[in-house]
Formats: sequence, C-alpha cells, structure tokens
Amino acid sequence: RKYAPLSASTVKHIHAVLSGALKQAVKERIIPFNPCDNCKIPKREKKEMHVLPQDKIGAYLDEAKRLGVYALFYLELTSGLRRGELLGLEWADLNPETRMLTVNKQLTRSGGELCISVPKTENSIRTIALPENTVALLIDEHNKHPDSPLMFWCPRTNGYWSPDSLRHLHKQMLAAAGVDESVRFHDLRHTFAVHSLAKMAEEGMDLYCSLPILSTYLGHQSLRATNNYVRLTSEMYPELIRKIDIIGFDIFPKM
Repeated sequence: RKYAPLSASTVKHIHAVLSGALKQAVKERIIPFNPCDNCKIPKREKKEMHVLPQDKIGAYLDEAKRLGVYALFYLELTSGLRRGELLGLEWADLNPETRMLTVNKQLTRSGGELCISVPKTENSIRTIALPENTVALLIDEHNKHPDSPLMFWCPRTNGYWSPDSLRHLHKQMLAAAGVDESVRFHDLRHTFAVHSLAKMAEEGMDLYCSLPILSTYLGHQSLRATNNYVRLTSEMYPELIRKIDIIGFDIFPKM
C-alpha cells in the first residue's frame, strides 16, 4: 500500500508534540539533549485565498434557501466565523435584543465522533455584533426547532451538522451559482473580511485604525493574518483602499 506524503502542517504538529515531550525529558535528565532541535521542519504551506464573487452571492444563497440552510450560510457570510465556531453555536450564545453573539466553543471531530471543545487561542473567544437582517433570520431558524438548544439543528442527525455535510452543501451551492470549486468553505470567511473592508472603505475610516477592529472581530491571534486581506481588497477595489468604515453591518442585501 502506498501512502500519500504528510502535509507540512501535519509534520509541524508531530514535531511540536515530540519536541515538547523530549524537552521535558531533557529537563528530567532522562536524555542529554533534544534531538528535535536539529530537525528541519517544512515551511508552512500558504494556501491561496479565494473570495466568493459579489455577483454570485445571490445565486449562492438562493441555493442555500432551497436546501434549507439559508440562515446558517447567511450568518457565515455576515460574520466570518470559522466552520467549527459556526457549527458549535447554541441559541443561548445570541442576545437577540443587543444583536451580540458570543463565540466561546467549536465543534471538532475526535476519534470519529463530533464533540465540543474550547477554541485554540484566547483571541478566538470573543463577542461580535450581528446585522439586524442576520438576527431576524436566526430567530426564524430557532422557531423551526424551539426545543433544541442548538443554533443550527440537523434533521438527519437530530443534532449538530457535521463539517463534511457542510462541505458537501457548499459544493452544491457553488455549482448552482456557477462558481469554481476552488472556493472552499473557509473562503467564505475571507469573503466576509474582504467585502467588509471594501464596504468600510466607502465611509472613510483610516485603514490602519480599522485592521485591529477586523482582527478582533475575526478572532485572529495577530494582525499579520488580518493584513493579508489588505492586498486582496486593494486588488479588487483599488478606488476604495484608502477609506474604511465600521465593520460588517449589512454587507449583503436582504433577500
């Protein structure tokens, strides 16, 4: 049997685990030195960011509506949540009156089973404001399954939506909208960030004052990740790059 080579991120993760264990062994004088210190680890793979085109968003969401997952994908496009954060949401995480959403957990898969875990970094734990249209859709979604504590209840599993199911739905929606499959579900997060910057640009807030706000909103650990969107925004909207607005509200028209 031939196995595919491990990805750079997997190798880095294995190295980190081994290095941590062997470092402790050095401290306890079980071994004289940490052999991981001399290992060459691969550079981080940089995946190209894609953005769902503005003129395709309507068709994309039309298909989501037909599939019965409109509120879920509308929330993603107006919040930029990570997939695990989105799927792990509970109704109690939303305050409909203040339109504030608390993000403090994520849905992950461990040992083949879906489970709820704490986000990897402190920055990922945050409270964000949602557009009025989004909150209205979430209230309607909750009314469909009022007895479930979950924000998004999957009728097939009678529980959480699985990440794989979400990926398949996303591909189906891309096909219906005529969008290339290279746009991953995670690229919806990029779509939110880039279109937010473009929308903000129309009102005039300074770019470098706005980036920390966007970074906090997305739960980034540093501004370095957020800064990547500046290049994408400048390529897509060169006439807007010098202007920025307050984040995220009503980026997409109500449908």
